[in-house]
Amino acid sequence: MKIDLLVEWYDGELQQVMEDGGRYFYAICVAADFSETALDRVYFVFNLLPRERRTIGGLLAASDVEGLDHLLREKLYGRLGALFEGDPSSWQLNSVDFDVEPAPYLKFFRFPVVDALVA
Repeated sequence: MKIDLLVEWYDGELQQVMEDGGRYFYAICVAADFSETALDRVYFVFNLLPRERRTIGGLLAASDVEGLDHLLREKLYGRLGALFEGDPSSWQLNSVDFDVEPAPYLKFFRFPVVDALVA
């Protein structure tokens, strides 16, 4: 089974599902090759400060994987967020828990096994 860690960038909205009034979100996506495609992705989503958004935007524009890796490790890895599974079009915001600690879900991945995707 192939498992990838994808870092996906969302500006203002998350897949047109999570309307946030102009704030920014960042999503770390664990993608696995399951036979049922609805189970293929788990997203860990958290809010970004405006200066973090600018920093990430610059890193993505420069294709600076090392800088992105450093930011993820040092600044964002321990941030609380929410988990979303499967097809983003099926996500609901009812009772979303943004107090989830990412470490139990992501600790078995080693950076920089990341693909930076601008969505």
